Order: sequence, then C-alpha cells, then structure tokens
Amino acid sequence: MADLGQGKSRGDGFCIHIDQEICVRCLACVGDCPAGAIKLKGQVLVYRREACIACGSCLVICPVGALGLEKIL
Repeated sequence: MADLGQGKSRGDGFCIHIDQEICVRCLACVGDCPAGAIKLKGQVLVYRREACIACGSCLVICPVGALGLEKIL
C-alpha cells in the first residue's frame, strides 16, 4: 500500500479519501467500520487500506460527506 498523504491510501483500483478539512471528528466512521480500517491518530483520521473490507459503511455514515471513494486510473 502506498501512502498518498492527506488521508488517502491506495488499494486495488480504488482509494478512500478522507477530507480532513470537512471532517468534524464525530468518529461515526471509526465506530461503524467493522474492520477497524479507520482510526483517529491525534486530530487526523487515518485510513488503513490493508484492513478495509470495502463494505462502504464509512461512506454512508459520514454526516458531512468527508469520506469519498476515488477510482485509481
């Protein structure tokens, strides 16, 4: 896995992007992720692609839309 910085991590054909400026640190995604792929480190949410099971629950539960799915070309 390559760390792309600013909350981006690359996996097989997609990445989850966490917009740290939009995120209000409610931690809904952290609590809802069944794989524990999103963690809070200090004041920054970190996405761990190797733990992600691609269920999409983090994308749906975020109340401010700070998480997004990006296709890697």
